[in-house]
Amino acid sequence: MIAADFFVAPVSAMRRPGRAKARRRAGIYSVRNRKNGRVFVGAGMDVDLELQRQKFVLRAGEHENERLQRDFNKYGENRFSFRILDVLPPNRDPDLDDRHDLVELEELWRETLRAPSRGG
Repeated sequence: MIAADFFVAPVSAMRRPGRAKARRRAGIYSVRNRKNGRVFVGAGMDVDLELQRQKFVLRAGEHENERLQRDFNKYGENRFSFRILDVLPPNRDPDLDDRHDLVELEELWRETLRAPSRGG
């Protein structure tokens, strides 16, 4: 048997020091047109990723909300703010589904901000 002169660390040990494993956060986000005050509210089981997706789709000119896309094209990205409004607390029970709570929270934020429903 040949002895190895090196040690292979497990993948979990290869992370940079001080960096915790990123957790998916279910939550609510907004895309606000600062020029005219219009706001789009959405939700995602991974709100950070969903907010990045919204930016990507708007930059590509393919957003599902035509009015939002028109405003984005007209005024430019620098006239928009992208924010996470609310995050659900982590669910410790794997049998429970956060989607129902997420839908209710999204409706609450839409009503609060007087935002139209998706696509409108």
